[in-house]
Amino acid sequence: MLGTLLLSFLLAAVPVRDSTAALRYEVANLQAELLQARERIESQELVIDALRKEMENHLTTNKELVKGSITLSENKVSTVEKATKDLALDLIKLKEGTQSSLKELDTHLAKLEKEMDLQGKNIRHFESALKAILDAVGGDKGEMVAIASDKTYIVKDGDSLGKIAVANNTSVKTLKELNNLTKDSIRVGQKLYLP
Repeated sequence: MLGTLLLSFLLAAVPVRDSTAALRYEVANLQAELLQARERIESQELVIDALRKEMENHLTTNKELVKGSITLSENKVSTVEKATKDLALDLIKLKEGTQSSLKELDTHLAKLEKEMDLQGKNIRHFESALKAILDAVGGDKGEMVAIASDKTYIVKDGDSLGKIAVANNTSVKTLKELNNLTKDSIRVGQKLYLP
């Protein structure tokens, strides 16, 4: 019986040995596959880390570019604002200078008009005195009456002594004598005495 038992144990051990070998072979294959899977996972992790680093570099570069663009834009805006302020100040100064010049010109023009009025009065006084002298010596009274007139005319654009003389029934010569003109040229705004 012991022999039978031993024989059945031995017979049973042969398939167990074969199963154990098959299991060991299977385990070895699974361990090899597991090792390959680990290597693939490590390789993929390296690729993922490289991609992550590349994305971080791109993000950093983009952030720096955006910051640089913002800084450049801010500098340009600042420059434009400063130029606008400077231009505004220049315009204010120009306006003030122009107003000051206009005031000075108005003052000077007013003085000149007063002087011209005074000279006109002096001329009329002189003409009156001359008329009195001519009356005393027997000169042409008609000519002096025309000269002593208080009528005036302000020269407009397009006027000439000839046009003004015709419009006022007189001659260019009379207008020139009455206004002490040596030439036929007149200017816009000029005051002329008429006979």
